[in-house]
Amino acid sequence: MLSAPRRLRCEYLINPRGLETPQPRLSWWPTDDRRAEVQSAYQIVAAANPERLAAGAELLWDSGQVASSQTVNVPYGGPGLKSLASVWWKVRSFDSDGIPSPWSEAALFEMGLLGNPATKARAFVDAQNPNWQAQWISAPLRGSKDQATTVPALRCQFDLPSKPVRARLCISALGLYSAQLNGRRVGQQELAPGWTDYHSRVNYQVYDVTRDLNEGENALGVLLGDGWYCGTMGMTERQAYGDRPALIAQLMVEFDDGTNQVVASDTSWRWHRSHIVSSDFFAGESIDARQHLGNFSAPGYFSSPGFSSEPGRDPQNWLQVELAGVTPPKLTATCMPAVGVVRELNPLGEPVRRPAPRGGRRWLYDFGQNLCGRVSIMLQAPAGTLIRVRHAQRLDAVGELDTANLGRALAEDCYTCCGDPQGELFEPVFALHGFAHIEISGKFPFDAIQSVKAQVIGAGLETTGEFKCDHVLINRLQDNIAWTQRSNVQSVPTDSPERDERLAWTSTNQVFARTAAFNMDTAASTKKWLLDFADAQRADGSLPSVVPVPPGVELVETDGGAGWSDALLICAWVQYRCFNDQRLLEQHYGRFVAFVESLEKRFPDGIRDDRALSDSVYLGDWMAPDGLSRSGANGDVRQGDTPPDLLGTAYFYY
Repeated sequence: MLSAPRRLRCEYLINPRGLETPQPRLSWWPTDDRRAEVQSAYQIVAAANPERLAAGAELLWDSGQVASSQTVNVPYGGPGLKSLASVWWKVRSFDSDGIPSPWSEAALFEMGLLGNPATKARAFVDAQNPNWQAQWISAPLRGSKDQATTVPALRCQFDLPSKPVRARLCISALGLYSAQLNGRRVGQQELAPGWTDYHSRVNYQVYDVTRDLNEGENALGVLLGDGWYCGTMGMTERQAYGDRPALIAQLMVEFDDGTNQVVASDTSWRWHRSHIVSSDFFAGESIDARQHLGNFSAPGYFSSPGFSSEPGRDPQNWLQVELAGVTPPKLTATCMPAVGVVRELNPLGEPVRRPAPRGGRRWLYDFGQNLCGRVSIMLQAPAGTLIRVRHAQRLDAVGELDTANLGRALAEDCYTCCGDPQGELFEPVFALHGFAHIEISGKFPFDAIQSVKAQVIGAGLETTGEFKCDHVLINRLQDNIAWTQRSNVQSVPTDSPERDERLAWTSTNQVFARTAAFNMDTAASTKKWLLDFADAQRADGSLPSVVPVPPGVELVETDGGAGWSDALLICAWVQYRCFNDQRLLEQHYGRFVAFVESLEKRFPDGIRDDRALSDSVYLGDWMAPDGLSRSGANGDVRQGDTPPDLLGTAYFYY
């Protein structure tokens, strides 16, 4: 039976907002359960709103019946699109006899906030020019190279003359943000805006907040975490990019009379210390619920009743923010699936109760699966009770957490209770850990821990390929591979989620790219990472072994060598073969040429031996089995015994 097309995508994403591609590409799955049937043609129609699309009136674009079997990356053919423009579209396919299917359900894509940030902005400005008008702002809170500081809460209060008919929040951070509007969380994305080379670009997100705004008083609040920008990163110390996080936010509001209003981040905003006492990716997060500001993004926050202990109720305690004083990086729209909570796991049975100091408790939970994420704990305990949560991927021989592989990563979250008689929820905001086991310790009542869950956090990659056979261990191997992929694809594809590194090593992704594309829809996430790769290319055309490159780490700033620096070309080619992404090849072709020409200059005889240039950066056939029993090509047991000139020349030829 010929049914309506399904799984509509734009630039590989479901109803994306914030696109900057002039001609976004559309994809769908034809639905026909008859044998030997194919799509012989398609028709796409698009309109500015769903009502016009349903009526077929005032269409932006009607492709007409196009004789083609193509269902992937069909370019939008309508008129040029402006900032924040919305396009609703649907498609129908034609079978081999030319019979059309029913129309698909409507799908949406929206453009981003095009243009570069202006140098100056007011709190409220005319929105006839819908480019960036916001400024980068910060609170004057700085940690150190060794220690994080309190996470600031930033707040802006504003009035609207009427209920808006359309509103979009465009927001980003040098660091991490968690936004609230009128007392409600904005979106479900975690660890936004993600990691990029902040010297080159930073991503921003666009949210539809129309329903969250009211006539009269409104408020926007943001928690601002260190993240990759000034927190701990692999192979380097804290504050690698800057010494404090910064925020840029712009709220675009439209009213039914055709007027507009913009609320932009500037020095009219105020800040206060939040309940997150410290937050660091590797060390963990510490929360003191007694310092909670309450619903600080609610309208009338300063006049509404609240807990007397909430320090934010006095408006005099909210101080003026500062301009961040940073060199503004290029703002680019996010082009990959949002990172969020993709599933939750319950522990396997009751916790194992271990000996603890006098008056204390120490309980170990097993989730039965290595994962990347955080814990969610519902508890009820007296005010001032301290709960410590430690994480590990396995237990040692005596049943204790084995943290030997964590290195500098403390991987410990702490929570001080406020004593809420209704109970309280502990969920870290800006922390991320790799674990299968946790230990909860502290001097808490026996019945204080009411529930414990593990929240798996990662990019929302759809599972597209499965493998099963009659051998239980091979099936488990495939399951482990999928979990490894799920745990390591955040805003960049890392090599591990638990230890003090968590970097996007290029060789790892080059080797895994084809398998990754079989298991899950990696088209958008790979597209984003290849843009990071392009940012990392040096002037001489060479490419590094880690992308993004942590500042100041000489080992990974130089050429990555065979199998590592080649990843830009190889991953782009896999993307083309798996997803028909010719535009990606066009976008990066000049970089491909520059890299190959750099190899030709360095190895004019065609024999590529990276050791001849610098032994310190040669990684070679990393983690090869024969390296475990032999010294390896460079005296490192982690390197295989494959001759460097053989390996390098093979990749050069490929």
